[in-house]
Amino acid sequence: MEKSLEYINYCKRVEVSNDPREVHLHQGNHPSDFDTLTEPEQTALLYWIEHAISRAKKADDRSSYGLKHDFEREGFYITNGQFKGAMLQAGYSPKDANELNWTFPIRKTYTRKNTDTRSTDFDFVGRYSLAGFDLKFAKLLIATGHLS
Repeated sequence: MEKSLEYINYCKRVEVSNDPREVHLHQGNHPSDFDTLTEPEQTALLYWIEHAISRAKKADDRSSYGLKHDFEREGFYITNGQFKGAMLQAGYSPKDANELNWTFPIRKTYTRKNTDTRSTDFDFVGRYSLAGFDLKFAKLLIATGHLS
């Protein structure tokens, strides 16, 4: 998979940095961890980002760490760094790349509301999600080996 210019430039900048605030990026939080995903996993993650997230003018409060958990509810386990790298690859820039958990200028593509307060399904309005069953996403998950 060809890497986006945003992704390449960020990874190069961090490699040459001596900023102690960026040390945390090397403990499962570095965006280059995106490269540790298989190509089918990268494709599935980027598909989810493309369909669950839309661009906005200001940063949402939902951090990369929260967004990774949103993805995991519909996909498979990933690290915060893998998610941050995927967001860079998808063309999103973080509000502050020196933070451990990044925020982005995004909004939800779909809003799913749980109106049944007795439900054990914690589908909160604040979560990012696909609109429901997505056949193409399911096929991408099958290709990763995370769904059979």
